[in-house]
Amino acid sequence: MRSSASLLFGALLTLVVFALLVNLGFWQLGRGEEKQKIENDLKAREQLPLIPLVELSQINHLSVSENVVGIKISASLSTTSLPLIYLDNQTFEGKAGYLVYQALNHANRDTLLLVELGFVPTGNNREILPEVSKQLPAGVQRGRLYHRSLNPLSSDLMLETLDTVHSKIRIQNLNLDQLSQSLEQFFYPFALQPFRPEPPTLAAKATELQPQSGDHFTIGSLPQPWKPLPMSSSKHFGYAFQWFVMAGVWLLLMLTLLFKTNRVLKTDRQLKTDRQLKTRKRQKRSTL
Repeated sequence: MRSSASLLFGALLTLVVFALLVNLGFWQLGRGEEKQKIENDLKAREQLPLIPLVELSQINHLSVSENVVGIKISASLSTTSLPLIYLDNQTFEGKAGYLVYQALNHANRDTLLLVELGFVPTGNNREILPEVSKQLPAGVQRGRLYHRSLNPLSSDLMLETLDTVHSKIRIQNLNLDQLSQSLEQFFYPFALQPFRPEPPTLAAKATELQPQSGDHFTIGSLPQPWKPLPMSSSKHFGYAFQWFVMAGVWLLLMLTLLFKTNRVLKTDRQLKTDRQLKTRKRQKRSTL
């Protein structure tokens, strides 16, 4: 009875683990197909012209669920008194650091848009954020939109206000809903990465009447890593393949183990039966 119960438990365990591994594979496969669709949308949006942000808001109603990643927009923005916002736990070319954002007001609509200034490496002291002394002036900004997928296990904003030379805000996740609540300001559910300015032609340099003011931040002076997706579709497909392989290996190993165990149990039962027969024969002979 114990041997039968052990075999039954082993068979159930094999099926449960196999089903779990296969489901994980299909989950990664589904995620890969979703990411592949987004990647195709990104490629298509690279060929589209700029859309005024006002028109985009009328089309999409700017819902978080809308896929606006990669859409190229132009927006008339004005400055605010809010401090710069530093998104923690970012990497660029193997270095840890922050993505720095400036909150700008969109066309007097009482709606703020986070504009990415770029990446700055972490200093030696985490209590002192890297200094970005200049900010963008009011004017028209052109760039592409993106938002970050929130990890359901850790999606809280975790806002910290650090007072050094200039007041700064550090956050752990780009949770724009919580940012709106914390700062009591309404933010769009995405950020803008501005395009780098094209280098002026020789003709433009020759006709330039006066040099530009160096009092404002210049787009391109900091690295701007473009990571619209935290993980590519190819990685999801690779993980799906790994889960399916693990499921196949697990099933093969467990079936081999169960087969060998069953064969050993059958051999033990046969030996036990043979012993019992021999014992009975001896008993009959002794009675005679």
